[in-house]
Amino acid sequence: MRKNMCRPFDLSPAIVAVLLLLLAPGFTANAARAETAGGKSDYELDVEGMIAVRFYDSVHEITRGVLESLERVEKNISDADRYIPNADRYKSGYSNWRSMSIESRAAGALRVPNFYEKKTIAEFRSVHENLMSSLTELATLNDSLVEYFKGEGAKAESFKKYTDAKPGLDEFVSKTRDMANWLDSLALKIATAGEARTLAKNPRGVFIVNMREVLAVAESVIPFVSDPALKPRDSRGGRPPETDDEKSVRMALVARTAEKLDTITARLKELAVAHKQTATDVIAYENKSAVETSLRALGRFYDDDIPSLVENIEKISAELREKGAIRDYSRVESHVRNLNYYHDEFVGMFNIWAGGTRAMKRARN
Repeated sequence: MRKNMCRPFDLSPAIVAVLLLLLAPGFTANAARAETAGGKSDYELDVEGMIAVRFYDSVHEITRGVLESLERVEKNISDADRYIPNADRYKSGYSNWRSMSIESRAAGALRVPNFYEKKTIAEFRSVHENLMSSLTELATLNDSLVEYFKGEGAKAESFKKYTDAKPGLDEFVSKTRDMANWLDSLALKIATAGEARTLAKNPRGVFIVNMREVLAVAESVIPFVSDPALKPRDSRGGRPPETDDEKSVRMALVARTAEKLDTITARLKELAVAHKQTATDVIAYENKSAVETSLRALGRFYDDDIPSLVENIEKISAELREKGAIRDYSRVESHVRNLNYYHDEFVGMFNIWAGGTRAMKRARN
């Protein structure tokens, strides 16, 4: 993919100045504020939100380590499968089967937020325990093959121990990955709920919430524009001409995709108008005499970045209707990446200056 297809994201001095202004300590919620309608003070909600976000950060770090360990086992299997048919070419044993390290933090106690429904929390703890059990069993099975492959006996018995163990390895990898992904997904859901208890309390938090709504719509365009079935048909290399049935199927997909792109651009335009006021509100919250240039700087997310994304989606939609294919979506992808970067920069400064409140950066898959 070509780089620098659109203006790279940067924080100009004007934007930095505005963000520092709106995220200054004066914005921090007072712990002594009145009780909320739910019976908890804003301070208590801040603490719960912070625990929830840190909980997700910890879980994600754990699951990322688990998935990396599973990839190591999968590489062991693929490398061994390539080696075994050619084993007679080598005099010595096979030494590329690596031991599997268990993510040490995976076994640690997690501070699970207590505001979420007890049944779900209990299920989370149960799956976490099952994950650790599965990891231990997988590591034992995997590591039992390290010395086995090095010895001469493996080749002599046509690697029977490995071929017998392989189905179990595959099963453990599959179910362990499913559990890790499930835990990560639930932790994100819990963290999002906890974070929402604090973000809606002032214009700064509302600005973040609105940015995320925009990003969710913006990111939804990528699966459509990157669909391999919409790439230009290559007639070279002796490929047979497209049949009438194939063309009918492709044109139906073209029509559906173009309609989806139209829906996405219409929604982005609506959100840009609906949420633009957030930039004005967040400045007015702290400084009613803020200059117009500062408002424009903060509103760039809605005044510049979103319209640029919309323009490029509309170009792709027009090309799709005219030519029945999408040749290049890199500019759209780059704009979406810029929006994500803008969000993370804002959240980073929010977390620095917002006292007990804490917000998440973009969810990581």
